[in-house]
Amino acid sequence: MIQIKDKTKCVGCGCCAFTCPSHCITLKPDNEGFIYPYVDEGTCIECGKCHQVCLVENPHPHPSTPSPPKMMAAYIRNDDTRMASSSGGIFPALAHGIIKKGGVVYGAAFISNDRVQHIRVSSYHDIKKLQGSKYVQSDIYCIIPTIIKDIKNGLPVLFSGTPCQVKALNNLLGNAPQNLLSIEVVCHGVPSPMVFSRYMKEMKASSISFRNKERGWSDYDVVIHQTDGRTIKEKASQNVYMKGLIQNLTLRPSCSSCPARSFSSRADITLGDLWGIQHIAPQLFDDKGTSVVFLHSPKGTSAWHDNN
Repeated sequence: MIQIKDKTKCVGCGCCAFTCPSHCITLKPDNEGFIYPYVDEGTCIECGKCHQVCLVENPHPHPSTPSPPKMMAAYIRNDDTRMASSSGGIFPALAHGIIKKGGVVYGAAFISNDRVQHIRVSSYHDIKKLQGSKYVQSDIYCIIPTIIKDIKNGLPVLFSGTPCQVKALNNLLGNAPQNLLSIEVVCHGVPSPMVFSRYMKEMKASSISFRNKERGWSDYDVVIHQTDGRTIKEKASQNVYMKGLIQNLTLRPSCSSCPARSFSSRADITLGDLWGIQHIAPQLFDDKGTSVVFLHSPKGTSAWHDNN
């Protein structure tokens, strides 16, 4: 049976609970608000399936001499889509391509003012729910059965998440199916859902935008809409919640030794902000956001070319 004695060895993906045939594993938050598996030893049949899908115990690293991924700087030409995105708007473009093929997209969304969970999107209009940064750990456990069902039914599926979430899904599936396109985001680490919920209640917030670019991408604001109709806007560098994240005060213990770092998640594509683009290629800098794009697989390369 799986037992978490060292909290740096668990990312909270929930794959162990999902794969347990006797349903003896439940996911519960600890006193910091992070989810961990707990085993009912009386009903455990010692089948070992939880160990087989654990991404910490089964790291599946890249070969010792991998070919370097293709890297580029890019942004979408549609300014409205770009401004609604954290960086260059590449994710919604790729999501649009999957839905155009009759597929579905999975990504992190606010399902309430203080909770983030992965959801399924099948329309162009709903892609916007998945855009923008959500600086809190997203729950993927509840959506795993739906992802697997869609993949087995042959639908084109795009899954976007943190490197550990992508790696967890790939471990669960074994060999990644051809109809699955996985995208990881460059990740600083995931803050506690409990800390985020308490922050939202303290701020009397009805919603939050972590990466508002009205003043520019390189010096973005955190914008909080309060329940009484007022709006608070402050630089991200001055926001107390963002300070806790950047200073690593609220991150999950496993983030300090991420088991999915250095492109080991087996994602098809990596997306992130290309900070410093003004020094590398000033012609691509207009302070609206530029993405760094890494293509790791033929599937990733094909998806990229299909949208260009």
